[in-house]
Amino acid sequence: MNMSMILMIFIAAGAVLGGVEKIMGNRFGLGQKFDDGFLLMGSMALSMTGIICLAPMISGWLGSVISPIFYAVGIDPAMFGCVLAIDMGGYQLAMDLAQDIEIGRFSGIIASSMFGCTLVFTIPVGMSVLPQEDRPFFLKGLLAGLISLPVGLVVGGLLQGLSFGTILYQCIPIFLLSAILLLGLIRFPDRTIRLFSGFARLIQIVATVGLILAAVQYITGVTFLSNLGSLDDALKIVGSIAIVMLGSLPLAELLRRCRVWHGHCNENDLIRLRRKEKCIIKRNG
Repeated sequence: MNMSMILMIFIAAGAVLGGVEKIMGNRFGLGQKFDDGFLLMGSMALSMTGIICLAPMISGWLGSVISPIFYAVGIDPAMFGCVLAIDMGGYQLAMDLAQDIEIGRFSGIIASSMFGCTLVFTIPVGMSVLPQEDRPFFLKGLLAGLISLPVGLVVGGLLQGLSFGTILYQCIPIFLLSAILLLGLIRFPDRTIRLFSGFARLIQIVATVGLILAAVQYITGVTFLSNLGSLDDALKIVGSIAIVMLGSLPLAELLRRCRVWHGHCNENDLIRLRRKEKCIIKRNG
């Protein structure tokens, strides 16, 4: 039994605990997390479905431009996919561009989860919901995360089975972009934030356009874009993520509760944390 199977067993146990606790009245918050995980399907579908459906078209357009450049320097074009978060089409784009399937998985899963999420979610969304007085601390955290990013990429790649040299060479574009981002956050923080906020907004527009096209094609049954991805397949991906989330969120809540019960933090800290989460959700609409 491999590690991924063991992890999925734990997540399945979390789904059972969350579901049972919901039936019993949600005394410990696990039932609410069970609901929250499944309800994430809506927001994920809005951000992911359109990009997933457009991924074949985008990869075709980018392939003619990006692939020759990456091939010339010996880097797999799949590494371009990491500029998107994994839940915003990064995985699909990386796999469509990949020459080596393992590099595609590395870029679409590991790099997109670290670097892509930082570009299109953490920076623009984090800065939009935080009050002005908290932003310097947020920027310091971003800088610390970017500095440690190579370590995470190397460890993730090694666990996947890639060689150390392959990881370093394939990650050259990420290292260069990270260095530029670091410089921008240090020297021109406001301009850098606006730039990436605009990039995130562009991704949101593209995702919405993709969802519109896929929806019209699905509703009418008329195939007017032959290389547009299937809406059914995109929703299956989103649904599978939501199913995992309804197990992983109760499991995470259980671990947090264990910290309270063992005295690592008190109940008042937990209440303040939940209030802060509600404020962030409210500001984010």
